[in-house]
Amino acid sequence: MEMMVKEEYRGISDILHGMSDGEIYMGYSHKSEYWKKRRRLEKESWAQYGRMYYMNGDALEVARQIFPRTSEEIEQRIRRMMK
Repeated sequence: MEMMVKEEYRGISDILHGMSDGEIYMGYSHKSEYWKKRRRLEKESWAQYGRMYYMNGDALEVARQIFPRTSEEIEQRIRRMMK
């Protein structure tokens, strides 16, 4: 099943697409070869969280609900970087 999410949630779409090896497509993604590169999912997740923080919208709260442990880890790293 394919669906299209609002652009604000494209980071979540990208992360889910990578985590599922392309099975979950919500309108925003990368080509399958992109995800085969080493540590690509980790790098993409970090980048997408950064964008969600910068945009300061509802997507960050949705990401916290879908990916609670990842969200907590990233938030802890950001807090440590700001010290």
